[in-house]
Amino acid sequence: MITRRDFLSAVGVALAAPAAGAHAAAAVPSLKDACKDMFLIGTALDFRTGAEFSAGELDLIKTQFNVITPRTR
Repeated sequence: MITRRDFLSAVGVALAAPAAGAHAAAAVPSLKDACKDMFLIGTALDFRTGAEFSAGELDLIKTQFNVITPRTR
């Protein structure tokens, strides 16, 4: 069971990981992996196509989330 403190810590590390570099990101599990036995981690995306997202945005989406919901306008 993950504690609230551990969950919030994982969120903070995941958000800081792109700025910290690839080595630090590899040492910390993604949000979706850290919570895989408890619940899904999702995000809401706008209606852009995959080609319209930057490489950084796509990397964040693929590594941190396992549920994607379209955002309505």
